[in-house]
Amino acid sequence: MRRLIVIIALAGILAGLAAGCGNDQQRYDATTDSLTDILAARPEVVDAKITYQNSLDAAATAAANVEVTEGSDPEPIADEVVRLLWTSTLTPLNGVNISVWDVTDNKRSDVRQLQFEDPATKQKLESEHGKRPV
Repeated sequence: MRRLIVIIALAGILAGLAAGCGNDQQRYDATTDSLTDILAARPEVVDAKITYQNSLDAAATAAANVEVTEGSDPEPIADEVVRLLWTSTLTPLNGVNISVWDVTDNKRSDVRQLQFEDPATKQKLESEHGKRPV
């Protein structure tokens, strides 16, 4: 009987944790959708998508894929993505993978991988954008 009670209690705890994870993912998705909308509103952006994962495969990592109009400079868009993610409420956020490319010439691109926990990166971003809000 004790084993059955322990099993039922454990199942309840696990179900509660799983439900909490779903709520976290909904919050992450709402945040990344909002950031994507901000990018998509820029006139030089053709398509944008920001995602966030916190799993064994991608621990606390955001990814941004952005296509810009022909001839647009990808660098300022990549800078904006970094700023948006740094100042976002996504937490934990250890790293970001950013790809911005010209829709007509994918060789015109800006691809970045940043580790927000790296002391030099953190110091640079704090000096440019202030401390993270979370």
